Amino acid sequence: MLGNDMVITANTAKSYTLSLLAEPSGVAEVSGVGEYAENSIVSISTTLIDDDYEFEYWLHQDEIISTTAEFDFTMPGQDVSLVAKYKHSTNINENSKNSIKIYPNPSKGVYSIVVEKDFEMNLLDLTGRKVLSMNIYSS
Repeated sequence: MLGNDMVITANTAKSYTLSLLAEPSGVAEVSGVGEYAENSIVSISTTLIDDDYEFEYWLHQDEIISTTAEFDFTMPGQDVSLVAKYKHSTNINENSKNSIKIYPNPSKGVYSIVVEKDFEMNLLDLTGRKVLSMNIYSS
């Protein structure tokens, strides 16, 4: 058809891969994996599945990019891999749901520890140095 102009538009927007994982492996699930165009806003989240751990931060290469388990990430013009870092929960407050009882208080150095669930106890000094590690068994 001569004389008629035709406009053809091609969508050449490139998409980039967003990979997510949790470390240590098996302690949490991640959400937001996929292919995204540059500058897309992606909702990223991680959900704990092992109560012995707690979320620390999201890491991209060697840089902490968020200290919250859920955040919005702006996709750059390249493939990206993010890591949700978790740490083993070590303080009594985090394990208090296991009904730990330590008595007497005050003490002259001898304590009784009663628990409902077996666990490993690490005793740290004020500098964070481990001074004792032992398994505690429920009675």
